[in-house]
Amino acid sequence: MSFWLLFADEMKGFYKSKVMLVLWVGMPVAALLFHALTPNDVSGAPVSLVVSLVVGSFGGLLGSAILSTTIVNEKNRHVYELFLVRPVRRANLIVAKFFAVLTCLILAASIALITGIAFDAGKSVILSDVLLKQMLQSFTTAILMMGIACGFGLVIGTNLSSVPAAAILSLYVGNQLASFAAFPGFMGILLPDTFWATIDPLLANCLIGGITTPLLVWVAIMSFNRKQF
Repeated sequence: MSFWLLFADEMKGFYKSKVMLVLWVGMPVAALLFHALTPNDVSGAPVSLVVSLVVGSFGGLLGSAILSTTIVNEKNRHVYELFLVRPVRRANLIVAKFFAVLTCLILAASIALITGIAFDAGKSVILSDVLLKQMLQSFTTAILMMGIACGFGLVIGTNLSSVPAAAILSLYVGNQLASFAAFPGFMGILLPDTFWATIDPLLANCLIGGITTPLLVWVAIMSFNRKQF
């Protein structure tokens, strides 16, 4: 069974799930609420910029939990025994699941961003070139954060057999690890007169995400390959 067939099968399962339905609606609502409830100096920012800042944490949190608990559930129900009697590469099972969840997250994040832009347009908010650049950087960082969180969810799912433990570790540790992708940008803001301010935050975030995410996926594949089903 090829990767693309597995990917299509995983997509059908995830985008119809109740959790993903929460994401389709929850990301725009969470961003609007965050915008409404924050202090004036933050709430005065365009909603689209706030959305791009919020979705990485929110999406990564749920993506990591979905992947880890799904894999643990499938292991406990001996689902993989049925797959592995066919000519299926174990790596394809893991990678297809990763990209299916990440694709759904990116789509949900995009819906949230479009909602934010539409909200700004309705309020006649002008998105300057600087704001558009900040929004693009923040949204790209959000995607990188979600990728790291999903990679961590794979590692947890392939190594644990307890659903509650997988969910707790994904929610707490996974979210903290995902924040690592935004670390250079935050340091540049907090310490403007230091070395961190000279680093391009988007380039640094892309390097961190581009290294950390494949490494986590590789660790998950190695762990899954060693499992006896």
